[in-house]
Amino acid sequence: MVLIKKQSQANENIDIKEEILKLEMQLSHISFRLMGCKDDEKADLEKKYFEITKKLRILKK
Repeated sequence: MVLIKKQSQANENIDIKEEILKLEMQLSHISFRLMGCKDDEKADLEKKYFEITKKLRILKK
């Protein structure tokens, strides 16, 4: 029973790490797009950037 619980926690940690990696990659992509975008796109990209940043902060705690 203890082994199953530890395995479940390990799987959860892996899932969290994968989600963090995915979000960090999205931030990187958005940052790259922000460098070359027009002003009309910039507001939407910045909004997405800050939403993803919030999710990352929650996951990293």
